[in-house]
Parts: sequence; C-alpha cells; structure tokens
Amino acid sequence: MRWTMVQPGGQGARLRLSPNWAVDSIRSHATYMVAAMDLFDIKTLNTAIEALLNRRLASVSLTYTQGTVLELLVRSGEREIVQKDLEERLGLSHPTVNGVLNRLSSKGLVVFETSEKDRRRKRVHLTEQGRGLAAYVSIVVDKMCNELFEGFSADEVEELAALVRRTIESVRRAGSDR
Repeated sequence: MRWTMVQPGGQGARLRLSPNWAVDSIRSHATYMVAAMDLFDIKTLNTAIEALLNRRLASVSLTYTQGTVLELLVRSGEREIVQKDLEERLGLSHPTVNGVLNRLSSKGLVVFETSEKDRRRKRVHLTEQGRGLAAYVSIVVDKMCNELFEGFSADEVEELAALVRRTIESVRRAGSDR
C-alpha cells in the first residue's frame, strides 16, 4: 500500500493511504522493472556485439549488417526474399538496406532479379562467393556466441533467447499501435 504525507514535516505530520494506491503500486513496480533492466543496457549490449562483429568481419571487408544480410539470405533457402523483407527483418530503413545491398552487389556477393510474383520488386540472391562468405560469417558468429555464453547453462541460453524474442514481439506490438 502507498502512504502519502498529508502534512509534510514538523510535529503535525500525518500519513494516509493514497486513494490511488493500486495505480501507485503499478507505477512503483514499473519503475522497479526499469531500474532492474535499463533499456540503455540493451542498447549497450547491441552496440558492443555490433562493434565486436565489425572487428571480426573486417578481415573479409564485411560489416555486421552486411554479414547479417548474408545470413538472412542463406536462412531463407529457396523462399523469395526482396529488399522489403530485409528492411522488416532488420528494422532498418529502405535507404539503409538499399545501400547495404548495393555494397554487397559491388563486392559480387549478391545479385538481383525481377520477382516472378510482382515485376516491380527485385528478388535478392546470393552468388556462390556470397554463399561462401555467408558460411564464414556463420562460423564467426557461432564462435562468438560460444565465447559470449561461456559459463551459461543450456537452459539459461534458451531462456534468454525466449525472453529476447518475447521482448522483440512486445516492441513490435508497441510500435504498431502508433
């Protein structure tokens, strides 16, 4: 329950139950949750992982984002992937993904072809060189994950993955109501 000061300070100070104690309690709980898991911690973690992968992929002239695009294209298998799909999956703008794809194309790692489903859209494909580099990216990412989660139990890693996926879905839902 929440108590508020009716007459602050001095000898006549009294406490009474706030009429909005339930709302105050929820606010207090939300404040605690934010204090326990600061959103800046998540941003810091993302930035640190991105910087680490950028350094590890520099030897093959790739960035974290470029490597992620290669990985997503491999994971798509035979399913048609167009730029819009990558934008949505990565949460990046059209110009950003366009720039990434153009750089990958200039390196000979991806090619574009007109979509069979919609002639206005261009499907993105990996070249053989792109597949080879995607395999290397996968090895680098796997090795890094093993390093980052050293000392974690398999259950802890699974729980963290599930919580991250739930958080991503919550963020997407929160963003869709605006």
